[in-house]
Amino acid sequence: MRRWWKKSRKIVVDETVYRYSLLDCPEYRTLRIYREYEKQPMICLRQSWTEAWGIDLFRPKMVAYIIGWHEGSGRGPQNIPSLQEESTLFQGLMDICFSPEEAEQRAWFLERIRS
Repeated sequence: MRRWWKKSRKIVVDETVYRYSLLDCPEYRTLRIYREYEKQPMICLRQSWTEAWGIDLFRPKMVAYIIGWHEGSGRGPQNIPSLQEESTLFQGLMDICFSPEEAEQRAWFLERIRS
């Protein structure tokens, strides 16, 4: 089984620099977010390929939202084995990805990932 890393990128959120990278595996996709000079990820988020259809975690807007959610919750380093396990994060990402006019697509997407 091959793994494929997308090149690490930098993002600035609230005047703090972070790095993030994405690992594509056959069964899932993993997003890792680091503070600029730290070697351990502050967030390691796993996403199924079905979830990746509607929520693209490599977009800077999504990464900024995840960082804001993590820093706002006051949590330490966190390993999230599934995007759906963190309901507030999942709902926020869904609101970003699907506009109110796309209610039908959102319902179809939710039906797909829950089955």
